[in-house]
Amino acid sequence: QTCPDPAYVLYWFIGNLIPGGFMNIRDIAKLAGVTHTTVSKILNNKGSISEETKKKVLAIIKKNNFYPS
Repeated sequence: QTCPDPAYVLYWFIGNLIPGGFMNIRDIAKLAGVTHTTVSKILNNKGSISEETKKKVLAIIKKNNFYPS
């Protein structure tokens, strides 16, 4: 059995100290009213997503200090 990555352990520990834990891509999608696939495309600058949707999703990401893992 191997020891988990210390960075992951710290991330998990801090995430469990915060009520509700860290947000994930599905949480962002739910708040924006889009699919997690759409959020992924925006984060990776792929596909054709309307500017309005991009602005909405990016504003939610910024407001919630979301950092993809």
